[in-house]
Amino acid sequence: MLRTRVVPALAALALVSGCAVGSSSAPTSDAATLGGAVAEATSAVETTRLAARLLRTDRAPATVVDTAIDDSVHVLADASFAISTLVPGGPRGAAWRDEALDAVSEATVAVTRARDWANGVGDGARVRGDLDASAQRLDDLGSELDAAAGR
Repeated sequence: MLRTRVVPALAALALVSGCAVGSSSAPTSDAATLGGAVAEATSAVETTRLAARLLRTDRAPATVVDTAIDDSVHVLADASFAISTLVPGGPRGAAWRDEALDAVSEATVAVTRARDWANGVGDGARVRGDLDASAQRLDDLGSELDAAAGR
């Protein structure tokens, strides 16, 4: 009886484990994988910066800006998931992963504050500063990862 339960359980475990992101085994592979996620996060922050500028200059209504920023929140969540599921091939990849997680977390806070501001809560100058700082950090990290990946 035990055998009839164990075999299906092992088969299910094998199926599920195939969905995990495995070790990349090479720093260039870690850099390329992380670079893609950082690029997505950068795009989300830039989209939010543009949306906030459009609202600030009365060229887009708050509802449209809120929708654009909501999309950016989802992109950042996807980037965070991609980064956090990477099993690095070595210490350098682990350091890049940790740095990318920090940068995307910072970006998520900045984008969330921008959404608050678009809905009447918060300080526009602080939002602008947070988004600018986050965009710069992501851009710098993306450049470093691209160079390490040979791009």
